[in-house]
Parts: sequence; structure tokens; C-alpha cells
Amino acid sequence: MPDAHRTAVLRCVDRARSELIAGQHLDLLTTGELHTSVETMMSIIRYKTAKYTIERPMQVGGALAGAGPEVMRAYTDYGVPLGEAFQLRDDVLGVFGEPDRTGKSRLDDLREGKCTSLVVHALRACGPGEASRLRELIGDPELGEPEAAEIRDLLTGTGARTAVEQMIEARYRQALDSLDSAPFPPHAVRTLRDVAEAVVHRTS
Repeated sequence: MPDAHRTAVLRCVDRARSELIAGQHLDLLTTGELHTSVETMMSIIRYKTAKYTIERPMQVGGALAGAGPEVMRAYTDYGVPLGEAFQLRDDVLGVFGEPDRTGKSRLDDLREGKCTSLVVHALRACGPGEASRLRELIGDPELGEPEAAEIRDLLTGTGARTAVEQMIEARYRQALDSLDSAPFPPHAVRTLRDVAEAVVHRTS
């Protein structure tokens, strides 16, 4: 490939690596600490998942083809909100998903004490007694299904699940809206709309 394309590819890869390290570092710092702000939680999602999963891979492909700044910005406008929606959906499936579809236990995130979007919203909305109970249950390595069911009831009853679903939908719409002005050919836009649908409304 031309030297300019190679340089652009490596720049994207370097950024992806740095962002992933930052997101993972923040994730480790907040695991087990159930007082993370929404802003911190979204920073983790953006740098650990959104950019690494969708935005930067698209930009690598663009760089290989010699894409200009306008195309690279369009990848960001589409990729970041969709990548955030992807991780938010993962948070929901990690607690409420069906294990036979997701391929993983619904207890893992709860036992690890991960401060997911659901937990952050629940702690903001619930009263002192519910908050104390959540902190008592989440992060218990021996957590069983009855306790997990209690957590799910709290996440639903406090409106946390609804709040996260609204965040997913807003980012899904943002990604789709960005395609209206993106400098992509019609067949690419159709494919990206299908990708967004698959990412956001998946059950596994």
C-alpha cells in the first residue's frame, strides 16, 4: 500500500490501543466500587468498547482505502454512538439475557461487582435501603440465582433497565441519523443500517 495509507492505518491502530488501555484501566478501577458516576461509566464504555469495536476498525478500513477526513469523521459519527449502544445492550443481556442465547451466565457481572450502566442508574434512583441491599449483593462471589433475581427486580423497579433501554435507543437513532449525511454510497448505507439493527436489537 502507499506509505501515506500505511501511516494512517498505524495511527488508527495506535489510537485504538491507547483508548482500549485507558478504558480497561478505568474499568478495573471501578470494579467493586459501586459509586461510579454516569459520566465515568460512559467514558469506560466509549474507550473500552465503542471506539475499539466499531469506530476504529471502520477507520482502519478507510485508511487502507485512502479515505479523507470527511469519511473518517462519518465513521466516528456512526461508530461511537453505535458502539456505546452495543455495550449498553451487553450490560442488559449480562443480567437479563437468556444464557442459552448469550452463551454466558447471568451471574458473572453481578458476582464480579461490575459497575455497569444498570447499576449506576439503579443506585441513583433507589432509596437508602435498596442501595444498601444492592451493595450487599453485587460483588458477592457466592451470589446465587435467588439473590440475582432480587437484583433484577431492583434494577427493574428503580427504572434502571428502562433508563438504559432509552440510552440504547437514543444512540441507535443517533447512529442512523448520521448516515443521512454520510459520504457513503447507497449500498453501504443500507449495510450499515442493517449492522446497527443487528447490534442494538440482538438477544445474544
